Amino acid sequence: PAPPAPPARCPLGACWYSCEASIGARWSVGGRRRLRPMVAEALVYLAKGDGGRVAKHGGPTHAAVTACLFYVVVLGAGVLADCGVEAVARTPRDTQLPPSPVAVVVFVAYWALLFGSRLAWAPSDCAKTIYELAWSCTASLLSAALALCLRRAALLCAAGLMVAIDQALWLVDIIGYLALGKMPVKVCGYLFWPSTTLAKKVTAMHHVVFIPATLFLGARGDSGIPLGRAFLVVAVQTVACQAICRFATPLELPPPRGVPGSSRTSEAPVYLNLNLCYESFPGVKVE
Repeated sequence: PAPPAPPARCPLGACWYSCEASIGARWSVGGRRRLRPMVAEALVYLAKGDGGRVAKHGGPTHAAVTACLFYVVVLGAGVLADCGVEAVARTPRDTQLPPSPVAVVVFVAYWALLFGSRLAWAPSDCAKTIYELAWSCTASLLSAALALCLRRAALLCAAGLMVAIDQALWLVDIIGYLALGKMPVKVCGYLFWPSTTLAKKVTAMHHVVFIPATLFLGARGDSGIPLGRAFLVVAVQTVACQAICRFATPLELPPPRGVPGSSRTSEAPVYLNLNLCYESFPGVKVE
């Protein structure tokens, strides 16, 4: 008897495999060649130059791209690290937080107020204001909001750990100033720099209340505060934070172009040093 006929192939399936093979062939031949220079150009653009002289650091475009990349990578790294630790440990998800819609709104609204007020107060400092969104103390606001939306206690705890040393030293300086009349560490001494605007001083208050807020919100979870797991998450986030800041942001920015509203009057480069990726801040006692 004649062998059975092979099953008829679906026309849609045949069309799909044909298109897939065609796209794959084109990609292997020319796609990679076109992608490599595009990636190289993007990396060259992102890479910092001599900040006091390179024009791209004086405008908002490079600052905005860097800030967006920073938030995507650092916040994404935190989520992936938390999920990875959960998967490796093979434990049931015990990091559920109760819904906190009010806290999410407060964190996001404060972040928006911080950015908007600083930008409106000194419009000529636009590039510097956008770059400074990548400060970990500012990014931790959105990191905490994301953690509350996902209801992950370890991610929320990591947002607090990311700024724990800095903001604990703020309390040391404040208590020392009230008790002794001077700041022992001067970690918040930049508030008294002539270049620091009033808007920046007013919107620096989260350095005092952020850690207590994260502790309060994190303690509401069923399993308390997962400190050990949060240390692993924040370690990944810190590496990503420092890598981006060191790669894409300079130590100093070009001076402003004389636009009214600038917080500076000299033509000297503007000190940036995001997340202390180059050195300790001037005046901070680290010895």
